[in-house]
Amino acid sequence: MQYLSNAALARTSVASTTVLSSTSGLFTLFIGVLLGQDSINAAKIIAVFISMAGVVMTTMGQTWASDESEVGKSG
Repeated sequence: MQYLSNAALARTSVASTTVLSSTSGLFTLFIGVLLGQDSINAAKIIAVFISMAGVVMTTMGQTWASDESEVGKSG
């Protein structure tokens, strides 16, 4: 797993790798259901939606911020 994570980081951006890693729970649930190894219930669906909401907030959020103290000292 660590090798594949490092290989992904070498070939894509950190943001893309983080989003893919964060969505692994969703993929795991769907693949488990498709293979008949897991079942879907309300708690799992809620957990996936909470996880996806976190991924969306991270992706859409501001990734940088200006240092307000440096802006005031420029004059």
